[in-house]
Amino acid sequence: MNVNYGKRMVLAASVVVALNLGGCGKYEDGPMFSLRTKEARLVGEWEVTKMNNESPDDDAEIILDFEKDGDLKITTTYFYYGNEYEYTTNGEWEWGSKKESLKITLVSDADNETFEWEIKRLTNEELWVEENIDGEVNSWEFEKK
Repeated sequence: MNVNYGKRMVLAASVVVALNLGGCGKYEDGPMFSLRTKEARLVGEWEVTKMNNESPDDDAEIILDFEKDGDLKITTTYFYYGNEYEYTTNGEWEWGSKKESLKITLVSDADNETFEWEIKRLTNEELWVEENIDGEVNSWEFEKK
């Protein structure tokens, strides 16, 4: 057996093992396998594209900015009678159980609000989450900016 053949067999076996280990996707809607860590896929700016399977109004934009250090900034921009208004909320994020959910804490002068999103899909370009509030399920879909 020559050396190149042996190297190829080791490489092929490594790929098969890696794909099998990653083949059991953590999130319901995928991906089944990713070379990037969950944090690397999550960190960055995300724009809301759907809320409960409906597109947001053309005159509104919601951007979530997940930072590596756990900070979160939510910027809502909307247009009303030709004027642009922008509102920013600061918060923090952390992984929930087994990195299958996100715990979000919104910070304000009056009160802090904490809720949890179950992650359905997390790729480089898409983030889908669900939130269950008193038996009512709300879904959000985001695209990376």
